[in-house]
Amino acid sequence: NTTVTTQIFITPEYNVRIWIPFVGWVTYACNGEPETIVVTIHPTPSATSTILNPIICSGSSPEITVNGNITDNDMQFNWSIPTITGITSSVGNSGTITTNGGTTGINTFTIPGTLTNNTNAPINVTYTITPQATTTPSCPGSAITRTVTVLPEVSGGTINTDQVICSGDVPSGLTGTASSLTGGSVSYQWEVSTDNLNFNPISGATSQNYTPTNGITVLTYYRRITTYSSNGVSCSGSSGISNVITINPNVVTAGTIANNQTICSGDIPTDLTGTLPTASISGTVFTYLWESAPNAGGPWTSTGITT
Repeated sequence: NTTVTTQIFITPEYNVRIWIPFVGWVTYACNGEPETIVVTIHPTPSATSTILNPIICSGSSPEITVNGNITDNDMQFNWSIPTITGITSSVGNSGTITTNGGTTGINTFTIPGTLTNNTNAPINVTYTITPQATTTPSCPGSAITRTVTVLPEVSGGTINTDQVICSGDVPSGLTGTASSLTGGSVSYQWEVSTDNLNFNPISGATSQNYTPTNGITVLTYYRRITTYSSNGVSCSGSSGISNVITINPNVVTAGTIANNQTICSGDIPTDLTGTLPTASISGTVFTYLWESAPNAGGPWTSTGITT
């Protein structure tokens, strides 16, 4: 994993063949000047990797950490993913990272960016990582691949609709659109709040639609959380939150009428007067109906008077 320097010693040798009278041909072996050649051998770059999150929610990072083998020089890593319909990378589909192993002795990095899946089903994305030395010559290594599954983006859908009810009444049923995600399971959780800030889950309200069971006396807000799960990974987040609907209970005070009268039998009572009613919701339109009874316990019957 480190650069090695070695020496090669070369001594040239040559033969000289001469003719000597009365002796014949004679060969002499001669040595030339020795030479030394210095050879520098760089290690072949290689890479290993680990995936912290092999299955991720849309908009998350797989956290792929790459480790290079060279310990005495920097390394360069080229990574890429293919173009896949519905998949978007926050940092593009390729990149080059140079690590400083020459200083630290460690050539390690994490592939940056997040992946978004805009389809309705999980998609596999394969990263190709090629290590390369930064020395001269720049020796290339063998590519490695790592695959991550990107789950689809979760949508909270839409729930209907705002209601104005009489204080104490039970709201009518709340309905929500169904998720179209496939390749996993979809679950719902309805939540309630009285300040539109702090929402609490409603026990047992885990269906696509929700029918309230309790009367409402204060301004109340509802929303629905959609969760998508696949292979042990569950995704929701802010995109899984629906719109918020409002249940507004109208608190009506009928007012008072005055006053008790004592009259002679057969006389006509003087006009009865009443204070105006009030309502908690501005713009409430009031109608009136006067009733009479032989005693305070009733039975009460309509007089037909509506003013």
